[in-house]
Amino acid sequence: MSTIVLGVKNNFERRLGIWPTYFDRDDIMYTNTTFGDYPHYLPDSDSPGRFTGWMLLNYKKSVSVSSTLGAYAANYAVDENMKTYWSASSGKKANGSVPTWVLFPQYMLYRSIMRIRT
Repeated sequence: MSTIVLGVKNNFERRLGIWPTYFDRDDIMYTNTTFGDYPHYLPDSDSPGRFTGWMLLNYKKSVSVSSTLGAYAANYAVDENMKTYWSASSGKKANGSVPTWVLFPQYMLYRSIMRIRT
């Protein structure tokens, strides 16, 4: 586990990083933080701890949102930068609609394809 300094809103803003950790043949503990927030093979597989190669389907793709607050643009939701983020202008319902939403078209297409395959 690690702490990651962001410092966007204030100097003490932190995130917790949890990385896969292993022991080598000499019982020395090590970790690999490369692609740490992406899927890795389980320890009992043929490639324990290795990156699967799976990438985000919506990385830097178009995103539709309910609203945007100031400079917190919709694409910040999918830019993989921990220091940027999207923010809706309000969490209140407008005209009886859902208050805040984000639509990732590529993810929805993937889900539809997977439903057809299974």
